[in-house]
Amino acid sequence: MDDPSDRTRERALRAAAAGGDAAAWRALFDGAFDTVHSYARWRCGGRDDLTDEVIQETWLTAARKLRSFDPARSAFAGWVCGIAANVARSLVRKRLRYAARVRPLVAVPEPACPEPDADPERVALALAELPPRYELALRMKYFDRLSVGEMAAAGGESVKAVESVLARARQAFREAYQRIG
Repeated sequence: MDDPSDRTRERALRAAAAGGDAAAWRALFDGAFDTVHSYARWRCGGRDDLTDEVIQETWLTAARKLRSFDPARSAFAGWVCGIAANVARSLVRKRLRYAARVRPLVAVPEPACPEPDADPERVALALAELPPRYELALRMKYFDRLSVGEMAAAGGESVKAVESVLARARQAFREAYQRIG
């Protein structure tokens, strides 16, 4: 969001929504929902149940913390995606702790059909283990579909630095994914 008119519009909407204007909140929500939902779905490895839970908690948190949103720092959708990342990480870790304490009463047979190569739950768990910098690099590359040059420009870094971070992020993801499996 480099357009000053977008920043001005979001600043006015934030002020109105924080003051209780439902139409302003709706405008912010509607303008960001698709982006946030797509991001949460990616972040949750495509798991619909986890995505729905993340989306619900994300929007509740965004509504409660709306006054802390600063349009000068980021677009509203980007701010809410940051909340979604934290919510997803917390929920995945909570599910891991729960799964470690619970055992099924009877053995569950393996599915008749093999699952696809990328298990969505493992993807979500692996992403939750990554440091924020690595998760951001993977998000920019694979979710936002930015080129390495665009990533470098957005972060004020050299292309080589971004390539290095991206390589380390991929390796960390690969190791986390294998460890979880």
